[in-house]
Parts: sequence; structure tokens; C-alpha cells
Amino acid sequence: KYYMSLTRDSSRMLYYDKCNWFVSETYRTTLANEDEASLFQNLHSTNLKKVLGNRYYKHIINTLGSLGLIMINDKYSAKNFSKSYAITKKGFELGIKQTEIETIKFKHHLSKHLSEELNETIKDKVLHKVLQNIVKLYLFKGNTHFMLKLIYNNQSAKKQSLIEPLKFDRYNSFYNSFEELNEKNDLFEVYKLPVFFKPKRVESGRIYHLGASVPKYIREGFITKKKEIIYEVDMASAQPSILILEWLKHLTKNNSKISTEANKCLNLVINGGIYEYIKTNSKYYEGLEYKELKKAVLTTLNRKDYKSQERDELIKLFPEFMKWVSRVKSKYDNKKLSLIGQSAEAAIFIGVFKELDSNIFALPIHDCIISIEKHIPLIKEMLISKTREIYSTVLSDSNDLDKLFRTSLVSIDNSSISNKNWVKYIMDEGEDRDNYIEEYGVDFPYEPLGKIWD
Repeated sequence: KYYMSLTRDSSRMLYYDKCNWFVSETYRTTLANEDEASLFQNLHSTNLKKVLGNRYYKHIINTLGSLGLIMINDKYSAKNFSKSYAITKKGFELGIKQTEIETIKFKHHLSKHLSEELNETIKDKVLHKVLQNIVKLYLFKGNTHFMLKLIYNNQSAKKQSLIEPLKFDRYNSFYNSFEELNEKNDLFEVYKLPVFFKPKRVESGRIYHLGASVPKYIREGFITKKKEIIYEVDMASAQPSILILEWLKHLTKNNSKISTEANKCLNLVINGGIYEYIKTNSKYYEGLEYKELKKAVLTTLNRKDYKSQERDELIKLFPEFMKWVSRVKSKYDNKKLSLIGQSAEAAIFIGVFKELDSNIFALPIHDCIISIEKHIPLIKEMLISKTREIYSTVLSDSNDLDKLFRTSLVSIDNSSISNKNWVKYIMDEGEDRDNYIEEYGVDFPYEPLGKIWD
């Protein structure tokens, strides 16, 4: 009704642009959210008004809501969270596509808004450094192996031939945006990417940024613009390892007796063997795949403290540690434990990232730092040193932390990807082609992506 009340074509096109921007902002925030189960995204009215205008923004939300393209959650807390919005099933079924801004007026307005936001962001030296390193990323053109991996892994997990639309759109959007970035070297060009969201540092010290939100199979296609292969240093069993170190630090701070369990846990942390120990010593957890086991353990540690088989199994394995976990949740709430873990993680990884020479390519991604091969030994050494510094009351000089921090290749070897050997990258280890054909009734896709997708 409001749209129809606009009599000039220019006003209608401007309204159209602003509606598209709101859909885009909702979708972009969905891409940025690592919790894929979270449907609604918080969009603060102050930011919406800056782009859409005080006069327009409510009309635009009502228009998109009445068309059944977005859902609106009107609940908000002035100091804690804003209203939230979600693209509807109808919206995703209609399909997400990239489109041009139709009006010069909105193009200039949006450019000005992004420029102001960028200038505000780079006042934070760490966020500035993050953006400078995102610009250095290069995505292999035509490197569409991720599509095949998505198809294959989806079939393996669910015995289905199709990928969920949101997951496909997520991968496709990131791929197209980073391919667009290949020829750009300016921070503002990063800000203009369709998938870009403003980097933020949360209460724990964690930094959420575009580079950290890139899906796994897209990240494999990254090298640097200097054509250097990318590696990573990460912490083994990061969250449980850090929480155990925090528990041990609590014990030493309170002059508590270091028990057999405490020594055992320290040894597991140092050797990066917590998940393996759980899997080997628990009948419940031994039947889970690594990804499921990790998710079950982390969910149990971070959720409200109620009786469950997952919790009982951890109590059997680590009774004293789990008693401390329970006490923290009882004294504060379950979110406190997550905050403790993420704060310590940030102190280690963001702490090291800040200290790295600005000429070294590096990006922090929560419990890891990515860089090029020649800088990986230095980064690992700095992570070990930072961990010793933070947990000086727990770790002695004789504790070798080499196994706690692992290095691995991020980039796949693109030079060897061809139609003939794609199978090498997307079949599970030991997967037999004949078994694949027998199970799914189709031959394994060796054809170029276009033919498969068609």
C-alpha cells in the first residue's frame, strides 16, 4: 500500500533499492552467523535508520513482512539486544540473487555510509589489521570443487541428492564475493562485498570478521595474492583444553592440592589428547564420529547443568573438573563458562595476532591463526609462549607444548585439480567408486561442474 502511494518512478525505484538492501543486510547477517541454527538476526534500528532513513525504515520492514518475505521478532532489550528479522522459507524458495542498485541517489548514500563505517572501524588497530589481511586473500578462479564436496557430503550424510538452499546460497555467495576481491587491493572494496559484515570484538575478546565466517570448502581455495599457500596453527581440543587450564589455574590460585586427576588432565592437554581419551574411555562417546563427539562435549560443557547421559559420562571421566564446571554454572550461569573459555582463547590467539609484525600475513580465526608456511613456526612459537605466560602457575618449563599446537595445510593443491582427479578430494578416505555407484545409483561426478550442475 505504501509503495503504491509513491507517485514518482524515482521514488518507487529508491524504495525498491532500500527494500533490496534490507533483504541483503538480513541475509548477510545470516551468512556471518556461525550458529546456523539461529534463524533470526538482530539488526539495530539506529543502523537501519542511517541507511534507510527515519521516514522509510518502518515502512520497508512492514512491506517485506506483509509480502511474506521476512519474519519480524519485535522483542528487544534497550541495553542488550535489538529487534530481529529472518528471511522466510518463501523468500529462500523464491531464490537469492545478486542485483544492481537502481538509483544513483541510493548508491551515493550507501557509499557514504560504508565509507564512514570503514573510517570508524579502522580506528581499532586490531580490526584494521584484520581487514588489511583479508584484502591479501586470493581465491582460485574456477576452483569450484566445493560444489562437488557439498553434493557428495550431503549425499553421504543424508542419502539425498540436493543441498539445502541456504547452505548452497551461503557457499555460492562467498565464492562469488571473494572471486570479485581477487583483483582488488583496497579496504573499501572489501567493505562493498555483498557478503561483507562489519567486524566486531565481543565481550570475550573474540573477533568476528568476514575471514572467520568463510565456509570450510571455500577457505580451501584460498592462497595469498602473492600466490603463497596458506597454513594454520590451531590448538588441539581448544575449548576443553582451555577450560581445564582455567580449572588448574583456579586450583593453584587457591593453593588446592593437585590431585591425580589434575595431573592426568594436564598431561592430556599437553599432548592434545582430550577428545581421543574421551572416545577411548567412554562406551557412550566411542560410538560417535569425531564431529558429533566434539559437538556433544562442547554442548554439555556450555549448556545449563542438568542430568544427561553426556554429562554423566564426563563426570565419570573427570569428576573433579566437572565439579568445578558445575560450581561455575551454579554461581553464575552456564554462559559464564563459555565466556571464561572464549576470553582465554582470545587472550592467546588475539594476543599473538596483535604482536605479529604488520608485514606478516595472518588472520585469527577463533582457536587458530592462518598464515603462509614461512611464518608458521614463528606463530606457533609465539602461541606456546603466550600460553606459558597466561598459565605460568600451571605449566612448568619442562612441559613440552609442541603437541598442544598443531600446524596443517589450509589451501588444497590447486595445481593438481583436474576433471580426472577431483574424486581424490571429495571421496572419503577408503571410499570405493564401485560402492558409491551401488549406493547412490549414479556414477561419481568426473565431469566439469557446469555439466554436473545442469
